[in-house]
Amino acid sequence: MQKQNNKKLDRERLIEQMRTFIGSFKSLHYAVVTPEGLPEVGYAPFVLANDPYAFLVYVSDLAKSARNLKRSGVCTVFFIEAEEQAEEVFARKRVTLVCQAQVIARDEVLWSSYLDQFQEQFGEVVQTLRSLTDFDLIRLVPGQGRYVTGFAQAYSVVEKDF
Repeated sequence: MQKQNNKKLDRERLIEQMRTFIGSFKSLHYAVVTPEGLPEVGYAPFVLANDPYAFLVYVSDLAKSARNLKRSGVCTVFFIEAEEQAEEVFARKRVTLVCQAQVIARDEVLWSSYLDQFQEQFGEVVQTLRSLTDFDLIRLVPGQGRYVTGFAQAYSVVEKDF
């Protein structure tokens, strides 16, 4: 029983380390698939939501990746340690998460409070962006993924970890 409790504590520490790592970023990269089946990458500043745990992004329809994100409803989110900070460039710390994408309509109660969070984190530019109708607020809810902390140190994460 003690060994099982230690594994649970180790897992909890690992998940907390991953969350701290994610929390050190202001933006994320996301990958989607185009209608033609081609891979496409975008990036967006984000804020964290806790109920459910999710990444909130505010993206413009002028970006093809944002349109494809809304169309597909799924993406992979990617966080990676800066090359300058890595002990070994071949083993950079990183997190990859498959996420469900849900558009939050402007008339939903949470829309305004989430945009307030963006403004707190990113400043007055958000006040201008709020009024632009080509921007959508999207909740990216993580499911499964991987947390890599170095060579031979890759850990699976699942929805319940969040």
